[in-house]
Amino acid sequence: MSRTRLPALVVVAALALPAAAQAAVVPANGNWGLVNRNIIGAATAQVRTGPFTPPYGPGSINFLVPAGTDKMAYGNEVDFVGVPLSSVTTLGFSVFTTGENAAINPTNLPNLGIEIDPTGPATSTGINYTTLVNVSTAAPVNVWSAVNASAGQWYLTGSAGTASGCNQVTYCTLAQVKAFYPNASLLAVQITKGRDYAWNGAVDGVVVNDTIYDLAPSSGPIVLPGTPSTPATSGTTPVGGTGTSGASSGAVRCVSTRSVTLRRLRNARRSTATYVDRNGRRRTVTLSRKGTRISFSGRSVTKGAVTVVHVRDTVGSTSKTRTVRRTLC
Repeated sequence: MSRTRLPALVVVAALALPAAAQAAVVPANGNWGLVNRNIIGAATAQVRTGPFTPPYGPGSINFLVPAGTDKMAYGNEVDFVGVPLSSVTTLGFSVFTTGENAAINPTNLPNLGIEIDPTGPATSTGINYTTLVNVSTAAPVNVWSAVNASAGQWYLTGSAGTASGCNQVTYCTLAQVKAFYPNASLLAVQITKGRDYAWNGAVDGVVVNDTIYDLAPSSGPIVLPGTPSTPATSGTTPVGGTGTSGASSGAVRCVSTRSVTLRRLRNARRSTATYVDRNGRRRTVTLSRKGTRISFSGRSVTKGAVTVVHVRDTVGSTSKTRTVRRTLC
């Protein structure tokens, strides 16, 4: 029986995503990594070479989601905090899926999960958290293809979806989300898969406006984060916690417990901290001058995992956001 060789093709998307000549392709280093608090069950992610020829470099991020009850999340919880949703015009990513995935369901694909504050940083009351999720459509199998999420349909999770009417029952466009929540700001950008179907494939090239983030820019032996002299022993490397490369160089303070005490600034009339607690719930608390102790997510328990706390200080009539990161020793 003869075997047909699959073509090592990259699908050129006619989806209005930025072309390489128009957009800056940058390595997704530093704060890109696993979003520990959103990972459920036995889902795993690995840096790998291929499959075939990824669109922006030699490698990609392989997602293995063994069952419909599992979930994987890979993204950036730091660099997009406070970016107005109104300024975001283009969103997308590249995906490599298989016939086996499509046989489960033609739309069995990862999604962009953009965590946002619907009412914006200037408002401390009302709805302050939701995830803006793009609705998957069928993609070609066994080739790389581009997903232009900004031109597709979306929905919001939780009470923001109920209030806006943009939910998993009634989808909407990105423009409609912006119109309903004109002051919304970003909290995190991530690619997620689950909880719906099992999936095994690869993702790369997250697009935000005119920048493409190459998720696996390394060539040659792939190195574990934080150990630059130790090459991996195989073609794949387990992905470390978000920002571990920064932690290894001293950019992130190392702590031995999953809690930290934060204080209100001396000249601030109000300081609030937003974080994910040990039950996996996003919380916002008011900080006192003497100090307020907060406990991190119970999912970020691995050595080297980084927990991110977003602090908003109100000085006079102006609010400024600062980021506090702690690495588990």
